Amino acid sequence: MTNLEFARRSRGWTQDQLGKFVKISPSFIALCEQRRGIPNPDQRVRLARALDLSPDLLLNEAVAVGATA
Repeated sequence: MTNLEFARRSRGWTQDQLGKFVKISPSFIALCEQRRGIPNPDQRVRLARALDLSPDLLLNEAVAVGATA
């Protein structure tokens, strides 16, 4: 599980809700969470700001307690 997915789920947001908030398609967010898509620099910053994460850590493996791969 990526930090992106973990942070999104921790906030109780769906991919659709996050996508609408940051103006990125939910299907692309799903690809990023599966490590099959890479957000461009602008998208990375918007996602990171929305989820209060560092853009550099967005797609890293989540290491929070209770996170599973």
